[in-house]
Amino acid sequence: MKKILLGITGASGQIYASKMMEVVRAINGELTGTGSGKANGSGMGEISNDSEETDNVLGSGNVLGLGNAIFSNAGIGRGKGDNVLGNDNALGSGYVLGNDNALGSGSGVVNSNVSGSGNGSAAGMGIWLDLVFTDTAKVVWEDELGKKVPEGNMNSKMERKMESEQFGVLDNNSYYHPYASGSNAADVMIIMPCTMGTIGRIASGATSDLLTRAADVMLKERRPLIIVPRETPFNLIHLRNLTTLAEAGAIIAPASPSFYTHPQNMEELIDTFVRRILNIAGIEVKFKRFE
Repeated sequence: MKKILLGITGASGQIYASKMMEVVRAINGELTGTGSGKANGSGMGEISNDSEETDNVLGSGNVLGLGNAIFSNAGIGRGKGDNVLGNDNALGSGYVLGNDNALGSGSGVVNSNVSGSGNGSAAGMGIWLDLVFTDTAKVVWEDELGKKVPEGNMNSKMERKMESEQFGVLDNNSYYHPYASGSNAADVMIIMPCTMGTIGRIASGATSDLLTRAADVMLKERRPLIIVPRETPFNLIHLRNLTTLAEAGAIIAPASPSFYTHPQNMEELIDTFVRRILNIAGIEVKFKRFE
């Protein structure tokens, strides 16, 4: 299972983070047969995806299709890689919105079938998404999106308090978390939207919270760190900090949606950009490409 830490800062564009949650939920819904009831059985089941790779999954629970993916504790192993997504205090709340609700057309990302006679637990597949908000991000989130920030639901062992909870919200003021250590870093970290202040702290190595520490870990462990800055225009300090991060191995992906897809509304515009970011993160998703 891929682990993603979505760090959310106080930049305007929270809609992108919200959209990210929506798309991830849709992906996991595909993997767990959302909308088709539940898969029961005994023993071992098999899950196949479009990449023709198969994972045997052991599980003592059921896969429920209730809109949110439900994973059984028995098969929840983290796997090799984790994706970490981060958002700091830059303006750009609309950018974070993309992943809260399952999308309709175009949302189907991985076509999976549960076969065999076992519990259809998606323990080895899908995306494990954790969120970390800066204090300012919480304020901007509620102001731009008109809804409350998701509440924390993680314990000290990085386990959901309930199996049905698909997203975990981490305490940004605590370093007591595996993501703060190189021994348990995520596969990919995405900071979207990212403020220039957060970029400056990461570039200087002066980490001050879990979000910036996790980003520092990604760089030192040579793991992908995707930064989506939300600022215009850039001054020389901004550009130098971004250059420093790029030289250190980070991927700088400005919040620049594509218009060659002829989006019909804001939803399509944001959805395409968020899926592009997930694609950069190494996650197979369907989105409109240039032809």
